[in-house]
Order: sequence, then structure tokens, then C-alpha cells
Amino acid sequence: MFRILRELKFKIKKLKSFFVRGCHGWSPMDTWSFDIYLAVIISDGIKYLRKNTRAHPVNLSEEEWEEILEKIEIGFKIYVSSLDCSFTPREEERIKESLELFIKYFSALWD
Repeated sequence: MFRILRELKFKIKKLKSFFVRGCHGWSPMDTWSFDIYLAVIISDGIKYLRKNTRAHPVNLSEEEWEEILEKIEIGFKIYVSSLDCSFTPREEERIKESLELFIKYFSALWD
């Protein structure tokens, strides 16, 4: 009986978080691992842009922009994939490159 009440309480908390997230874009539950939450949002959003947009910065070709978006997406996915944030040197380099590209092209992330 106690287990059922605990599960019900958790489901109610998740439902409340769902509605708060709908209003504000995040919920207090998300801040427990806010870095992971944001990395998932960014990688999924970049993946969508990469597959669905035709817009790109005027100083880049479509192919160059596609490559940049892919690098950003992959770096954030690598970050999400590690539960203890221990990365190989190659993974660290890819994450760093992804973050630098994300910062550089932040204002170009639109459709």
C-alpha cells in the first residue's frame, strides 16, 4: 500500500512538472540535472533544424551550415551520453568544438 502511494505521489509530481514546463519551458524537476536537460533540448532542436531548415548564414553554403549543425548536435549528444561526465580526450575535444560553434552561431539558430 505504501509503495502505491509513493508511486502515485511521484506521478502527480511528474504531471505537475509537465504543466509547469508547458508554461515556463522548464520545471524545478529539470534543474536537478539542468545541464543534461538543456543538452537534450539543444541537440534535439539542432537535429530538427538540420533536417528541416533551408536557411543558413549568408557567408556559408548549405553544406557548410549542415556540417556545423551536425558538429553541434553530436557534441551535445556526447555530453548527454556520459552519466558521470568522464570523457575521452577525443570526446572532450568534440564537446568543446560543439560549444564554440554553438556560441559563434547562436544568433543564426533559426528557421
